[in-house]
Amino acid sequence: MAGTDLTYIVEEIVTQCRLNGNPVSEPLAAFVANTIFDPNTNMFFLEHDVDESSARDVIEFAVERLQRKNDAAIDTCKLQVGFDTAYVQQEQNRQEEIAILAKSATSLIGIILNSETNNRNDFDSLTNLYRSIFAFLMLKAGQGANVEGDKSNDRTVEKEVAAALESVFPRVGLRSFVSLTAHEKTGQLNELENIVLGIRLFNKQIGKGGVGLVDVPTLALEEGSAVLLKVQQDVFEMTEECQLYTDLFNHINKLGDATPTKEDQQRLREELAHRRQYLSYCLNLQDEIQTSLEKIDDLRGRYETSMEELQVLVGSRTSVPKDQVYPKFDILAQLFSAMSDERRVLQMRQQLFDVLSSFKNPFMSVFKSELRNALHHARTIPDEDEETDASSPLPDTEDRPLRLMPETTADFMQIPLDFQGFCLWTIVESDGLLMPGNPSLGVLKYENKFCVFSTERAIHEFESDPSKYLTDVKRICRRRPELIHLLQLQDDFPAASLSNLLQGREGIHPPFAFSAPVLVDAATETPLHFVERNVNPQYHWNEWELRKKALQMANIRKKRTTGAQCDLSHFRRENETQVWLAKDQTTNTGVTQGTNPIRSRNYIKGLRGDPSAEKVVTNLRYEL
Repeated sequence: MAGTDLTYIVEEIVTQCRLNGNPVSEPLAAFVANTIFDPNTNMFFLEHDVDESSARDVIEFAVERLQRKNDAAIDTCKLQVGFDTAYVQQEQNRQEEIAILAKSATSLIGIILNSETNNRNDFDSLTNLYRSIFAFLMLKAGQGANVEGDKSNDRTVEKEVAAALESVFPRVGLRSFVSLTAHEKTGQLNELENIVLGIRLFNKQIGKGGVGLVDVPTLALEEGSAVLLKVQQDVFEMTEECQLYTDLFNHINKLGDATPTKEDQQRLREELAHRRQYLSYCLNLQDEIQTSLEKIDDLRGRYETSMEELQVLVGSRTSVPKDQVYPKFDILAQLFSAMSDERRVLQMRQQLFDVLSSFKNPFMSVFKSELRNALHHARTIPDEDEETDASSPLPDTEDRPLRLMPETTADFMQIPLDFQGFCLWTIVESDGLLMPGNPSLGVLKYENKFCVFSTERAIHEFESDPSKYLTDVKRICRRRPELIHLLQLQDDFPAASLSNLLQGREGIHPPFAFSAPVLVDAATETPLHFVERNVNPQYHWNEWELRKKALQMANIRKKRTTGAQCDLSHFRRENETQVWLAKDQTTNTGVTQGTNPIRSRNYIKGLRGDPSAEKVVTNLRYEL
């Protein structure tokens, strides 16, 4: 029925809130509608089928909750929905910007690829193609956060781009460009874009051009450092606030007459949840900003190194080999574009922090100065030693939680803690009170959940019945839905999951989908006309292979072994004859003999020296 549909319920909530002068967004109305508690079933109303009467009750309860003023619980829900909505909206806007720029570039690339020339000497066609390439470079030169928005510099930028294009890719090169494939043309255009940008960056460095290009690394570091300082200030402030609330509940029995009433204690729990949620978002922003600043700092170092190498390479020379200088320009442009992207991320985080700051102090706290003074006095009173009731032995079963200690567990600090590291026992026993656990007491693993606790007593009671606490924490979250997102229990409450409401997953109405589902572009290229493939293994395209076969056939015809079949012999039977093979015979010859003759050698004395001296001949005989 239309009256029980979620879309109808949300539209009614939004309409009534607008009529009451307190407009709310559709995601917030959907979240509140999905988290209206039904005391009869101890579940959310919309977790089961509802009739028109129940739907009307949901609308009434949701409008009443959204109209509350100075309510920390609903303000926490507004903080969660507002921050996550802004985050998703930013990502959607960024993807849309990228898609628009990519569409414009793709359109120009398509024109360039589809440019037809009658021949390589067609002057008019080549001129139009060159103009399209120039338009593509001008489109890239005016994109992103790396350029200034001053329109008076457009003409100067055109001259710089035209000069760089003529230097890198003169008109003569169009004749070889048109003969390339579409893939090769696209790659050459992208490379040309980077080289032209690198030339402009180099000219800006030496003071001879680069009009419109901003000093991205300096601006990014300045802007990022400024927003990081603001976030760190809020982190420090919220950490101090959360510590005050924590100390208040730790010393609540020492406050005497200043002890808050039960209503005020419940309000203080809700305020603490808001502070911790705000602190959690600030810490996430702080980590993302620090990561971006580290990337920019690393990119800036590489950028400056590449610029110095380029200056040394070029020096005062009027011409440099392009195979040496073009890769340097390409690297320079890539580093500059990467820094521009990170700067854009920092600007988005600045806007996100502005949205977060609007939810910082939406209510008047009941943590007044009188209560703060009483807390200051209670801190001076020594704590009583808390004894753990270990009289009842723990059940020795396989379902008993496993206690991981820092001294005996490898990578203890890397264990992912559930419930955001808050003490599960305190959440259940103190009606949603968020107190930090103490990892030094150990981490208890049960049903793939890693829990920490603030005291030994909490650990002992959890070990006695762990299933009870895991069930009761869900019961607490049903009564206090602002804890679902804070404790990261969205998987247990899919209807109340902000990611489902904001990202349009299956089962959620499209109006609540601020960003479209993630899609992937895919394409398949097929031939225009399919050609059947008939492979003949006897076919040889190589002429030398054919000559080899011919020689083999000619050589076989000259062999002595031949055979023939005729009409007179093909019906005759084959005959076989067995013969005795000849015996192997050998001959034994005599022993080889020889003689050893006497060797004679003559030696003449007196051949050297005085010619008148007497010559003496000596004869020697050898028997070897």
